[in-house]
Amino acid sequence: MLLYPRAVISNAACALGIPAIDTHYFGLLIDTEGLEREISRVKLLGFKGKMLTHPRHVDTVNRVFSPSDEEVVLSRRMVEGYKEAAAQGKGAAILDGKMIDYAMY
Repeated sequence: MLLYPRAVISNAACALGIPAIDTHYFGLLIDTEGLEREISRVKLLGFKGKMLTHPRHVDTVNRVFSPSDEEVVLSRRMVEGYKEAAAQGKGAAILDGKMIDYAMY
């Protein structure tokens, strides 16, 4: 029942250039698996963080919202690939068979 309001909040925050922060987790404090599932869903919607009601949830939230080492490496490769293409006057680049284009949000 929170999918639509979350989508609206995430889109509005993106349009305003501010990070969307999700509401508290209303499951059991000990249900870190449920918390992780919820965080994974809201991350896909574009949320950048989550409000917390208990310190027990900090590690899970930080782990899910933090990029992995592989994601950091890929992001750096994408930035460099786009910079090289832009220096050649191109508006986009190809990296590993995928198009890289300038993104604003």
